[in-house]
Amino acid sequence: SAYQQRIADALGVELGGEMKEAVRYSRKHDLPLALIDRDVGVTLKRVYRSISWWRRAALVGALLASPFSRQQISEAHVERMKRSDVLTGMFAELQALDARLYDGLIAERDRYMAAKLISYARREQPARILAVVGAGHLAGLVKRLEEHEKEARYDPQAEIEALDETPAMSRWIRFLPWIVVGVILAGFAAGFRQDVALGLGLILDWTLINGGLAATGALIAGAHPVTIVAAFLAAPLTSINPTIGAGMVTAAVEVFIRKPTVADFNNLRRDTVRWSGWRSNRVARTLLIFVFSTIGSAIGTYVGGFHIYDSL
Repeated sequence: SAYQQRIADALGVELGGEMKEAVRYSRKHDLPLALIDRDVGVTLKRVYRSISWWRRAALVGALLASPFSRQQISEAHVERMKRSDVLTGMFAELQALDARLYDGLIAERDRYMAAKLISYARREQPARILAVVGAGHLAGLVKRLEEHEKEARYDPQAEIEALDETPAMSRWIRFLPWIVVGVILAGFAAGFRQDVALGLGLILDWTLINGGLAATGALIAGAHPVTIVAAFLAAPLTSINPTIGAGMVTAAVEVFIRKPTVADFNNLRRDTVRWSGWRSNRVARTLLIFVFSTIGSAIGTYVGGFHIYDSL
């Protein structure tokens, strides 16, 4: 979103202006409005869980780097990208590079929007439907509509439900946090069996290491002093409770102390294109605090765990 906003600012256009105009027009003329695209959270989860670990790392890295990219894109370049032959070539290249990424981001959403339109048409039977979609989806959407709109056996609702499902995580991923907790607690138990003083020392070291690194992460992210203290106190406990993370606690405390404003949400895209904006915007800063305190606690968990077994 930040990357798109920077392009929009450079070209002097409003990001998502066509969607806003569709909403304004529907309200002005008292026309029904249907949202046909899939929820972005579902799309990202399906993409993330369908690709390999190394592709996930590359994707996350690209997303983190994109707000700070200094690549210049001219209006002529954007207009060229809107041509159907260029779009087709770009999508063919993406599909060849990573078919699963292409399916999740493009092809599945073409199917989803087509199913939504067909479902709406069959239910409401309107004389006309105006669909406002991105240029990149036009060819795929038309193809899907031509395939299914006259097919009586086609069940659009079943397709929608199937494309809304989020793939389950691998079993070992779900069990890994509990395994780590078991190893840490076993280390504490072994320390107390050898000597009570040793066990108490291990608990103190665990608190200082885990809490200290989580608090350091919150400090780097520009957290409020109370949030930093909360990170120090919460991290040693959340690290042995896989149902809650240190970042959840620090983000909640930060939001309670420094409540984000409407302006923070409105300026989020513009503020996240520069590092100072991440620190000044309360929404972006809360996200930073969540991420950095989580990373600090995660590092603390493994460093503290190795320290426990090294001390036994």
